[in-house]
Amino acid sequence: MPNDVSVTGCDGGVGMGLDLLGLATLRIPVEAVARRALEVLGDLMRDRSAPVRHELFLGVFTAGSTLAPPWR
Repeated sequence: MPNDVSVTGCDGGVGMGLDLLGLATLRIPVEAVARRALEVLGDLMRDRSAPVRHELFLGVFTAGSTLAPPWR
């Protein structure tokens, strides 16, 4: 089964020693997301009619030993 299924995590490397597991992971910019969340929360506290926002943050993918080979 390890050759047929890939496992990908999110925010690998945040915890100590997680990088040693070899988990393929997507690292999101947690600090930037948290800072932006506080800004939006402040806007909503000032004006409850503020529009819903959908924002994108660029992540970094790190391949690991938990990726199966591509389909043959």
